[in-house]
Amino acid sequence: MWRLTDDQRDFRERLRSVVLQEIRPRVLEIDENCEYPHDIHRRLAGEGLLGLAVPREDGGRGETEVSFCAFVEE
Repeated sequence: MWRLTDDQRDFRERLRSVVLQEIRPRVLEIDENCEYPHDIHRRLAGEGLLGLAVPREDGGRGETEVSFCAFVEE
């Protein structure tokens, strides 16, 4: 059985915090208005939670597939 690394757990918890604070309370509003939430995008970018699959040498995070799955699940 495999386990998340400390970095992967930290990443998941940081992401979960943003989701619970910023996204979850506004899900219905975002869905009903059919508008892209630019403020949430800026927050995710500011937290360094975007560019997961982009290699570090190209300006991304260069994260593993496991971290990307954590992002999608949250």
